[in-house]
Amino acid sequence: MAVVSEVPDVELIYVGGPMCSWCWGFAPALRALEAGFELPLRVMVGGLRPGPSAQPLDAAMRDFLAHHWTQVADATGQPFDHRVLDTDGFVYDTETADMAVVVARRQQPERTLDVFELIQRGFYTGTLDPTNPVAISEAVAGIGFDTETMLAGLGDEAVRSETWRDFAQAHQWGITGFPTLLLRDRDSVGIVARGWMPAEPLIEGLTRWLVDNHGDAGRALAGRD
Repeated sequence: MAVVSEVPDVELIYVGGPMCSWCWGFAPALRALEAGFELPLRVMVGGLRPGPSAQPLDAAMRDFLAHHWTQVADATGQPFDHRVLDTDGFVYDTETADMAVVVARRQQPERTLDVFELIQRGFYTGTLDPTNPVAISEAVAGIGFDTETMLAGLGDEAVRSETWRDFAQAHQWGITGFPTLLLRDRDSVGIVARGWMPAEPLIEGLTRWLVDNHGDAGRALAGRD
């Protein structure tokens, strides 16, 4: 009888934010990892500019973001529509968008990355205001997430508390920039990628690590069995 290897207690942990431009640049690589590996993926929000850290979109901030977005587009090939930078009175507050990710994680964990990416795409290539709870709640209906569930969650103090616990955990892990991709192996958490990386070296490095540390079971998790 064949011996079945025990499935390792391993998961990927993605720490980012739907209003983080380099996280938008990282979106294709993250999807490639999700599709190519038999690994759980936990999505957490790191807190880019939430609440007290929010910044009004004044001329200096507008110029900073325009330059930054151009850099991300050039490096990653991801599209950006700069029209949102002309919005009068816009405040770059990431708390509501971060909370939306947590609502998805609490209600439909398997849709967390879908909601995360929907907000990214709407903000960077469309006209979605990710600081507006109603706008987010209406937008998620397009991917089959219940509008009322999202809107209620965005007004829930328990969701806000969980969101800020994400921020605190990211800080405790020493994360100072996004995106950051971690790998938890039992009780140990290590960094896979700090900042944007293309998919190919990530896939190669993660595959090698899984095989070296977990043998045939790791090979299976990497889709190489």
